[in-house]
Amino acid sequence: MKVKVPQKIRVGGHNYSIVLNEAIEDEGLKGAHNPRKLTIEINPIRPKEQWGATLIHEFVHAINRVYLNSRLCEDDADSIGQGWYQIFEELGIEFDCSLIEES
Repeated sequence: MKVKVPQKIRVGGHNYSIVLNEAIEDEGLKGAHNPRKLTIEINPIRPKEQWGATLIHEFVHAINRVYLNSRLCEDDADSIGQGWYQIFEELGIEFDCSLIEES
């Protein structure tokens, strides 16, 4: 089952924009969570097969910031994100990122 990833998503009371951003490639990033701009950014240079896992990872960062007062470290976010992504794959859930646009 494909799930269309929207251009905006709410985490707590915060409305995040989900965008493609080539500039984060300069930092070697697959994705980024920017709490100041309320964006979740995906690196469009990376293979599209990685975008779903990257989105989940960045969603974990947003949840961590909003609900956990940023208590998780990067390794925790990575492990939780990979765990959720594996569960979604096992359930047959794929992420369709066709609605996401360049920032």
